[in-house]
Amino acid sequence: MSDDKGGLGKRKTSVPERFASADDNVSAGKRKITSPKVAATGDPVGGGPFGGVGKAADAPPDSASLFKKRTEAFVRHMLDDPSESILRRIVVPGHEQHEKFACGMLHVIDHKVFLKHLMKMINEDTEGIWPVGSETAWPVYAMLRQNGFKEMYSGQKMFGDPVKERGAPPGEMMWYRRYRYTHQGRMDAEGETPLSESGVLALATGG
Repeated sequence: MSDDKGGLGKRKTSVPERFASADDNVSAGKRKITSPKVAATGDPVGGGPFGGVGKAADAPPDSASLFKKRTEAFVRHMLDDPSESILRRIVVPGHEQHEKFACGMLHVIDHKVFLKHLMKMINEDTEGIWPVGSETAWPVYAMLRQNGFKEMYSGQKMFGDPVKERGAPPGEMMWYRRYRYTHQGRMDAEGETPLSESGVLALATGG
């Protein structure tokens, strides 16, 4: 027996406006989310799928878990290569070393090969840790910065050659020869919001 007071067959419901507004935006059978929350990683929660090859998460993991998984994936795919044909660890005597990377500097063997493997890692992700559809390797750059690794350059140049004149794709920051670790860089990154795609793009196009 219904306890409705609005008449037989009519049930009064109390739906908060923030949920009702989402239903108002249904178009062509698809729900449109007007104001997605933004995670600390700079990626919209629920605003876009994570994980390639048919896998998509409704929302990315929490920022600490996501950072850890991205770090482990990078080490597994890029550094655990016995031939060192993609990326080489450099241990500099007396220089600080990162415990997970087991080095204080990363040396890129070939920019094109390196970027190709990075994009493959991102787009073929089955763990839901990289954003699907990335046109650049910005999440990898953001992860390295969080770990305390930063590209080596002098002003807007690196080894005397302007970055853009060396064939760097538009907006791509993973086009440097070396990335150096510093504990201070790591500490600074811990107190800052992880770089978003727009933040990395600003660095790539700045100057």
